[in-house]
Amino acid sequence: MGYTMAMSQPPPLPGDPPPVPRRPIATALAWIVIIASVLTILGIQTFNNRPVTPSGDVRADAAIQLRLTGRYLVGVKSFMDRLGAAQPKLGGELASQLPAVVKSPLDEVRAAPIVGELSGAAAAVQWLDRIATDDPGLIQDIFDFRDIYHDAQVPGPDERQRLIERHGWFAELALSAELPEANPARAAVLAPARRTMLALIGLVVIAGMGFIAGITLAAVAIYRYSRSRLYRGYLATVRGGSRGAFLEGFALYLGSICVLSLGIHWLWPEAPLFVRGAVTLLAPLAALWPLLRGISWRELRRGAGWHRGRGFWREIGAGLVGYLAGIPLFAVAIVFTLILSRFAGGPAMHPIVNFMDGGIAQIIGLYLLAAVWAPITEETMFRGLFYHSLRDRMPWALSALLIGVIFAAIHPQGWVAIPVLTTLAFNFAAIREWRGSIIAPMTAHALNNTSAVTVLLLMLG
Repeated sequence: MGYTMAMSQPPPLPGDPPPVPRRPIATALAWIVIIASVLTILGIQTFNNRPVTPSGDVRADAAIQLRLTGRYLVGVKSFMDRLGAAQPKLGGELASQLPAVVKSPLDEVRAAPIVGELSGAAAAVQWLDRIATDDPGLIQDIFDFRDIYHDAQVPGPDERQRLIERHGWFAELALSAELPEANPARAAVLAPARRTMLALIGLVVIAGMGFIAGITLAAVAIYRYSRSRLYRGYLATVRGGSRGAFLEGFALYLGSICVLSLGIHWLWPEAPLFVRGAVTLLAPLAALWPLLRGISWRELRRGAGWHRGRGFWREIGAGLVGYLAGIPLFAVAIVFTLILSRFAGGPAMHPIVNFMDGGIAQIIGLYLLAAVWAPITEETMFRGLFYHSLRDRMPWALSALLIGVIFAAIHPQGWVAIPVLTTLAFNFAAIREWRGSIIAPMTAHALNNTSAVTVLLLMLG
């Protein structure tokens, strides 16, 4: 049994106040603020997208891609060694993948311990001898690593501390190279490598299963939509100047986020995570702007999707199903992002990766920010107010695409990630159109962010 599109529209709400007056100038100003904010944020990210670190030390993370790749390769080699299945040429084959992720002299120095782990001390020395740099610190690092691999010299406490402070896990890998696997120091170095390997393999397996499930669900949704049997819970009708009031609320949110984020970027580039997340506290205030424009609380709840839909738990389940149905399209977008990454010289990385090494309090903060607060605020503003302001005059797909591009452009991964983030946001908007309630897209958003943070913690933490 399905629902026709006519049957799915919620009944009009009785007792609504008269429509608010239209304000064309305010609407035009809102669009100017939105466009200016997007261009400003995207421009800053494109031309000055340097990773911000919690402590400001040199470990931070020009080497994220190398760190992931290195841990994975060392994990594979260690795992195969433990199984007794490693072939003599395996190390060389694994090491041949390193040049693709080495982008700077710093990366070259940090890659040397990985080469030593995969292909032996002699190969590490040859790698070190090829590095050309004028940086005095890196030159000293090369000498220190060469002493370890060529002369088997054990650095003194000061040298060890210096290497670890500058290169973290890479230095620990080199310093433990001659230790037996049962040694606690050696085990502590290999454990993250094996965890990264297992996390990546698990991600591929789970993503494959999700892709198969998504293909099935998407096919069912397309079939029901073509037969007008897909439930449609969103009501597109906007009264009078309500559209402008919702758009103004979103512009207030985006403009404020832009100004505050840039202020933090310039005045406090090493701001802790909770400070960066605090700027989104403006979202609830901006979401209430339509009330000041004369919109009733009831109409605001309807436009923003702040209602239970067909039941709280049923909407949560719909969010999970909707997210799975979007995975095939998401997979296609990942391919485009990988292609763009080649032109950009590196992958799209969220600055949140720089906070993966913190303590338990910081990890809890990461989950609260990424998996709870971000879905609530971003869905309220993008798929709530902004979507409602566009949907009355545009088809749902065009509204979802426009919102998706803006959503992607303001995220800190930069232009490289726009295909993936646009597709993700498009999926959330489709779920909003399907359900009406914002609970379902919030659930899909939370599922995506929780999965991403968990995988990154397993691979980088």
